[in-house]
Amino acid sequence: MSLILLAEFLLALCGLTLLRMWMVRVNLDHIPAIGRSGIVSSYLDIARLRQDGDRLVRKACRRFQGRIFRVPFINHWAVIISDPKHIDEMKLAKDEELSSDDAFEEFIQKRHTLSSSFRTEQIIHAVRNTLTRNIAAKFGEIRDEIVVAFGDCLPADIEHDWVPVVPLVAMREIIGRVSNRLFVGLPLCRNAEWLELTIDFAVHAFGNAEKIKKWPALCKSVVGWWYSPYPKAYRTARRLIGKEVEERLRAFNEGEKDLPNDLITWIIEGMPEKDRNVETVTMGIIVVNLGAIHTSSNTLAYVLLRLAAHPEYVEPMRQDVIRVVAEHGWSKNAMTQMRKVDSFVHESQRLDRLSSFSSRRVVRAPSGFMFTDGTFLPRGTTLYIASNAVHWDEKYYGEGVREFDGFRFSRMRDELDCKEGAGSASKEGAGLAAKEGAGPASKEGFGMHQMTHTTATNLTFGNGRHACPGRFFAANEIKAMLAHVLLEYDVKPKDDSVGNGGGGMEWDFNFVPSREEVLLRKRVVEGELV
Repeated sequence: MSLILLAEFLLALCGLTLLRMWMVRVNLDHIPAIGRSGIVSSYLDIARLRQDGDRLVRKACRRFQGRIFRVPFINHWAVIISDPKHIDEMKLAKDEELSSDDAFEEFIQKRHTLSSSFRTEQIIHAVRNTLTRNIAAKFGEIRDEIVVAFGDCLPADIEHDWVPVVPLVAMREIIGRVSNRLFVGLPLCRNAEWLELTIDFAVHAFGNAEKIKKWPALCKSVVGWWYSPYPKAYRTARRLIGKEVEERLRAFNEGEKDLPNDLITWIIEGMPEKDRNVETVTMGIIVVNLGAIHTSSNTLAYVLLRLAAHPEYVEPMRQDVIRVVAEHGWSKNAMTQMRKVDSFVHESQRLDRLSSFSSRRVVRAPSGFMFTDGTFLPRGTTLYIASNAVHWDEKYYGEGVREFDGFRFSRMRDELDCKEGAGSASKEGAGLAAKEGAGPASKEGFGMHQMTHTTATNLTFGNGRHACPGRFFAANEIKAMLAHVLLEYDVKPKDDSVGNGGGGMEWDFNFVPSREEVLLRKRVVEGELV
């Protein structure tokens, strides 16, 4: 009898899921789809898309020539845009029309993985404003932790011999330490249990969100309770940092001045009084780590794989670093001046994607959303930008778009400087430069060409007012770490395949750098260690 009840329950769940998929499918029938559009047949395409979705989306973008299309996910249809005109329309839409908050809720299943009371807008404000303003003031601490973390986290015999290192693993620990030096300071940023917590929480939050998404809404409260990483993470964080947060709250509420200049204080300062408590502040710190550690460590892992595979870029970048540091010291301003380093990271980001998509939105307006080409999206539709397809499109990046060109963006900046110096940085000049492969064919796209500069064709950090709020910190951190590697270490591939082909492991349109090894050794100059 119990088996019959279980079978009936599972059949009901399957029916509810198919019904929801069918209802959304009917509303989007006017938009062409990748694969089949049937109630059941579209599910048959999902397995293929989960393992080879990025290539199929890029193929669809070429096939539809900028027109909007849709892709089946396990629990909804996603509408995909890739034309800069549509991307700009999305950027200009009001939050009441296209909501990034609703998209984040769906993506991370926030009420189940982070708790329903968690307010992400307060954390975003602390990161976008206060943290960004303090990068210059805190850069000395960032630099100090980079030096110490590399020394602690890499094998000791690296000073005497070539040592195999997995960038994906090593950079995650180092990024965790460097980020938390700014977030929570010493000694907690070097505490092994704290680092394990902040690193593992992101893995469990994203992974368990994918599991929760597969269930119908009426089951998510139970399933979410079972899968949520929140209770365990909060208990550990409360034990490790709770007393410090309590003391900081007390000092703030009593009007004390000169509180420590770190993320704990910045979050407290930005929170309304009703939300200001130990739990919200503590989990705010964990959530900032959620966004900081994995994206930056994966990016830096890709960069090191590229560095090993393209040794011809090492010496020009090394000289760039030496010149800039001699003039500006180790500072935020120095990071801005390292054009070749910025360009190398930027080009790796363009080719070595973390995801096929960026800038998720959900249509919130009851009346739906209409693009200027007449494409209508009903309320509740999920919208994505096919950022990887845009980054691999020769219309915006020239004929060698699929080849790694580490100084692609530094040349663009140099060419822009020449045009501005000659008084010819006009809109027409920008269009001509783009046509010749110099960059995106728009005045905005022909901007600074720095990795943090977001446009309709440079989408690594999103676009518009909802672009990644922590991108300036991430860029400075990654460039400072690459500069450190260039001066302190030699890098070479362990075999000929390392770093070639953008080597990431794909699943559900997301990518993680492969666990390839590179060889590192402390630099030797004129017979002595650096």
